[in-house]
Amino acid sequence: MDFLTVTGAVDHNLLKLSDVSIDFIATNVGMKVTDPKWKHLNPDRWIVRDEFMQLFVRLSASKYLKTKKYLTYNDAVRQLFKDGILDFMKEFDSSDFRLNVLYTEYCDMVFKYYLKAVKNLYFHYSGKHSKPNESRFMCNDEFMKLFYDSGVVSDLFGTKELGIIFNLSMMTQVNESTSDRHCKMSFDEFIEAMARVAEKCNLLIVDQMSKSQTSYFGINLDDAFNKQTTTIAFKDQSSLITEDNPKSLFAPANIMDIKMKKDLEDHSEQVSNSDIDDGK
Repeated sequence: MDFLTVTGAVDHNLLKLSDVSIDFIATNVGMKVTDPKWKHLNPDRWIVRDEFMQLFVRLSASKYLKTKKYLTYNDAVRQLFKDGILDFMKEFDSSDFRLNVLYTEYCDMVFKYYLKAVKNLYFHYSGKHSKPNESRFMCNDEFMKLFYDSGVVSDLFGTKELGIIFNLSMMTQVNESTSDRHCKMSFDEFIEAMARVAEKCNLLIVDQMSKSQTSYFGINLDDAFNKQTTTIAFKDQSSLITEDNPKSLFAPANIMDIKMKKDLEDHSEQVSNSDIDDGK
């Protein structure tokens, strides 16, 4: 009801809330999985993705075919999406983030640099629901616990956002009725989810800095805004803010410079230990 009201599909003339209720029930009581093993994937009084799509067809018929505004399902469905549903759905385009934000040199180098830490996080917070002969995966409750423990969850960033991020990060699965793959997050999907959370936190921090109202993620945003704090100044405070310039904390050149220094330090330490072992 909320979705159709926000998008403007319910105009209280051609399509009323009572029509939506009837179509929702008709869709929901349709074909259900009879195997008890998979029944939890399509609970009673809920609709899953294929039913969600079917519901649009029913709503199109109620709004345009029954009122004789259009004569074919093709025209009716097309018009229903033109009524505002399609524009609203574009806000949840999961590919836009991947192409324009995640699949970049910056993100690639950051994740490569912190790959061991990210793998450790995934290993620690996944596997609760994995069977002995199954590949390790992360479920939504484990995903939620990770970010609760991290301190990211707050009044500004809650479970609703995490649930959306979990779903957007999952690869689309053809079968969601007799397979629960869409509920099992792989490591590749986890990397995308981490990036989505980072971007969301970054946007929240920038937004609050512009308002200069509160603190978030251990940072006094009021002071930070007044002092016009830069990326480097946020380094010691573990901020996710970055600047899109060559001097950025997460610029590829800086990451490689840090990595090379770390490798040299590790090598020097190994040489020193080797000298000690040789009695030098």
